Amino acid sequence: MSFMSYMNEFFIEENRLALTFKISRSQLLRYIETGAIPNYSYHIINCNLVETTVFGKLKIDQGIPGKYYSKSVQHWFTKALKVIELYPTDQIGEQLQNEFQLEYSQHIKQLLQFKQLFPELFDDKGIFIESLLKKKAAQTCSEHLSGAYGVCVVNPNSVSAIIEKQIAVRRLTSVTENGNKQKFSDQQQTEFLRAAERFDQVAMPFSPADYPHSSRRRLLDDIRARLDY
Repeated sequence: MSFMSYMNEFFIEENRLALTFKISRSQLLRYIETGAIPNYSYHIINCNLVETTVFGKLKIDQGIPGKYYSKSVQHWFTKALKVIELYPTDQIGEQLQNEFQLEYSQHIKQLLQFKQLFPELFDDKGIFIESLLKKKAAQTCSEHLSGAYGVCVVNPNSVSAIIEKQIAVRRLTSVTENGNKQKFSDQQQTEFLRAAERFDQVAMPFSPADYPHSSRRRLLDDIRARLDY
């Protein structure tokens, strides 16, 4: 798949996005500036250069200049519209971010696997350290608003979908020793395949420019090749 084919399948250009929302481009940028909706994930600077939120500047072939947003932004815009009626304009972003972080914290508290995969968030008694949990939620929200999850999550239209990707990456990182593991026992291969299946479901295929730098290559495809799968 060419880079632009990938863009057209998973992303929407900024001017077209504003038309889809039936608002001006300046209004769209205002929503982004206030933190009401995520920013673009890709900025195609010229036909041979793109800047991504996650991997920085990369070479491409025959790109069409513009800023490209995950199509999931349409979901977050719909959510923002519901808040617009209740709060002043300068408070909309703050309210949505508070809701995101609260939902994030509440959701991961219900996931038993989080304790195993993210032990740094728990004290010696296995209880969440609230200050660290809030920091994790705030960091995730910031990454969400930066457009980063548009690059790496298949459908980042909910907090739970973003958490699923975080869990999938952490599990693969653990099983593969951050992609460095060379030999696997039968049990370890089984654990890898289970983790790989879930990762495959929630992670983007990545564009031709991103893929060489991606977790999909390092944690999944390179290990599959090593195991001859």
